[in-house]
Amino acid sequence: MPANECVGECDGAPTDELTERIRARGASARECYEQQLQKNPKLFGSLHVALHVEPNGRVCSRKIERIDFPESPELMACIDGLFADLHLPPPRGGCLLVVLPLNFTIKEEERTGTPTP
Repeated sequence: MPANECVGECDGAPTDELTERIRARGASARECYEQQLQKNPKLFGSLHVALHVEPNGRVCSRKIERIDFPESPELMACIDGLFADLHLPPPRGGCLLVVLPLNFTIKEEERTGTPTP
């Protein structure tokens, strides 16, 4: 999605409902990660999903930034798809820039094959 669709400075604030919807969408990214973990058992790290939300709640741009995450085009495409065509509750006071951190770690049981107590 081109970043130039969004214009102007943003100084809006998230509502509780908007925050909850973004968190829920972010939590579903774990499914994308679990799929890729089957292909690469050592895959872990952090990503940021940056969203530009218009005053009406439409996400007019999004960007996934790898922080300390290995290259994984399939994972990026899956996560990007979660935020495609996303329409959120309107923020308070205008447009809003949101950065959602996603941290993917390998559960001890998955790493060693032994359940943690």
